[in-house]
Amino acid sequence: MIRLLNQQEDGGPDGDRPPPAPPPDLVRAARAHLSDRYATGVDHLFWQARGQPMPDTTAITEAASAALAGRAAEADLTSALVAAQALRLDVDRLEHRLLQAARAAGLDWPRIAAALGLPSAEAAERHHARLQRRARLPVDEVVPRHAPAERLPQARRRWQDLVTWHPQPDSEDGESLPARPGA
Repeated sequence: MIRLLNQQEDGGPDGDRPPPAPPPDLVRAARAHLSDRYATGVDHLFWQARGQPMPDTTAITEAASAALAGRAAEADLTSALVAAQALRLDVDRLEHRLLQAARAAGLDWPRIAAALGLPSAEAAERHHARLQRRARLPVDEVVPRHAPAERLPQARRRWQDLVTWHPQPDSEDGESLPARPGA
């Protein structure tokens, strides 16, 4: 009986429960790997200038697309799977926060259950309890895209180095051609 209750609380008797949260250091390594392999444009600039990994959804999408095209390594796929677990935990934490806000705003469990498509107020409370347990798990917090104040000058210099083109003489016709730094 206790086993059945625990299964119902965690997602049902069919084992439909979220996988355990990956350790934060593993998530950090997976995000770094995916950013090294797939970050482009602004994501690449943020990764190079500040070590800001690309968004998990973008990284997972890029790795899946590369795999379907036959261009992904096994490490790409395992890193994307780790990122997917981290993303699932982030969404669970966000939903937990939203449920807390809904309760604080006066929504009762029957209304919350209806909004979530759950069969009863009790099911909504069990869902909240599961999210509450997941919200306490350790996570790899991604630093927001804005840089701390003390790093802004350094980030601005790096940004300028990356986007400023310097004219370079062309040996054939004597005209200047734009060249990117490091190119």
